[in-house]
Amino acid sequence: MSSRTYIAAAALLTCVGLARIAATYSTFRATYDEPWHVAIGMERLQWGTDTYDAQHLPLARVAVALGPYLAGVRSEVHRNVAAEGSKIDASDAVFLRG
Repeated sequence: MSSRTYIAAAALLTCVGLARIAATYSTFRATYDEPWHVAIGMERLQWGTDTYDAQHLPLARVAVALGPYLAGVRSEVHRNVAAEGSKIDASDAVFLRG
């Protein structure tokens, strides 16, 4: 078999895997700490601060919050990380709901 066949097979398997993962988005919801990461990323995007948790690098959290941020979701309180994360998670953000 040629290398093109292997590349095509790998691309097909990758697409099938991604489609199967995306199909679970409506079934599996956020775990305990995911709303926290979204709220911390939103704080960084919205206000440019790290008052909730400055121990970890913000890049992954900003990446998680970028979808809701681009969909127009914003934090309101800027005090309670758990409540803000849950509210963002419960919003109708396109990137968060899938």
